[in-house]
Amino acid sequence: MEKIFIHRRKGLLKKLHIAFVSAAAVMILGLGVTAGAETGAFIVTGGVEGADYEYAANVLTVKTAEPLTISTSGSTADSIQIASAEGANITLEGVDINSSAAAFHILDGAGSVTLTLADGSTNVLK
Repeated sequence: MEKIFIHRRKGLLKKLHIAFVSAAAVMILGLGVTAGAETGAFIVTGGVEGADYEYAANVLTVKTAEPLTISTSGSTADSIQIASAEGANITLEGVDINSSAAAFHILDGAGSVTLTLADGSTNVLK
């Protein structure tokens, strides 16, 4: 009986070692991990906060043409504005904005905007 227990233990240790190495590779290399940054009422995937987009005074401002996917966790009165002279590449994936100002505003001097609605998502801009 003791040999079976030790054998199982060795097998368990191998499995734990493999799981640990796999988890470390995912953390180090970012394999298959897509995380969105919470920015005010928005969740932004892609780009770098501060460089490609920023959030201040209830407005998410897109500053570059780096592809961004934007969603909200519920309804918000915040808004999105495009300020990038090089344009923007935005995917909305479950955005619900009910704003007294413009929900989505392209500032003067901004370049062309490519706006994609993610398959299967509902997006509301009021």
